[in-house]
Amino acid sequence: AYFKPIEMLSDLWKKYSRDAEFEIRFAFDGSAQYGKWAKRRGWRAWQKPIVGETYAIGADVGRGLGGDADSSTVHVLRIRTGEIVAVFESNDIEPDDFGREVYFAGLHFNNAVVAIEVNVEGVGTHLWLKKYGYPRIYRRQTFRGRLDDLQDSLGWETNASSKNFALETLHAALRKSAESKQGGIVLYDAATYDQLQDYGHLRETRRRSHGLGGLTGHDDLVMSLAITIQAATQGEHPKLLNVVDIYKSELDMTFDAHFKRLNQEQN
Repeated sequence: AYFKPIEMLSDLWKKYSRDAEFEIRFAFDGSAQYGKWAKRRGWRAWQKPIVGETYAIGADVGRGLGGDADSSTVHVLRIRTGEIVAVFESNDIEPDDFGREVYFAGLHFNNAVVAIEVNVEGVGTHLWLKKYGYPRIYRRQTFRGRLDDLQDSLGWETNASSKNFALETLHAALRKSAESKQGGIVLYDAATYDQLQDYGHLRETRRRSHGLGGLTGHDDLVMSLAITIQAATQGEHPKLLNVVDIYKSELDMTFDAHFKRLNQEQN
């Protein structure tokens, strides 16, 4: 059954949305410097990392062109509570400099699992993590033509199938949050709510291979949030895993079904 995302998101916005408590700046040595949030682009945070907590990070990479170009964005998820505790947003940062920000953020948030989109601009960002040996990079399964030839590849690759799957999982997490059920996320960031509102019905994106945002014309915050939830599946905590598992079985074409069908066609 359809739900009305604008009404649901409005309720979540009223319940959770609030200004960030801090801004974060990472020094050359990676040390974090906290200050009062000045409502400017860069890092905004609602919590500092807590010892013993597990975090997941998802990153959508822009080209750093400034103006009205897409931003490079990050969401940081505290997996046990489902809270988005920090967000990064900038449309004038170069992809390799963005890699530095993601690298230091991952270390700062207890060696968080990090999933960076590796399409085009994301390659340079991802290389930053590999070059300096970041310890926990998200691994995806890549299909090489045979069902028994699945290989682990680093980073998140966005294509029609993976984007639809990620958005469906995000849809599920938002719905569970609205229903106060396990597996929901707690989103404080108003700018992300704005893009989600503009994005329209999340189910509708399944019918468009490259759905873009509506009024803002951007989906970067939506995608980094969706990728963050995927990263959480490797965060060693069941809270969000059940959302992925349940929604994976509800999709018209899951990755496993897709692989099986391709294998059958080749045989």
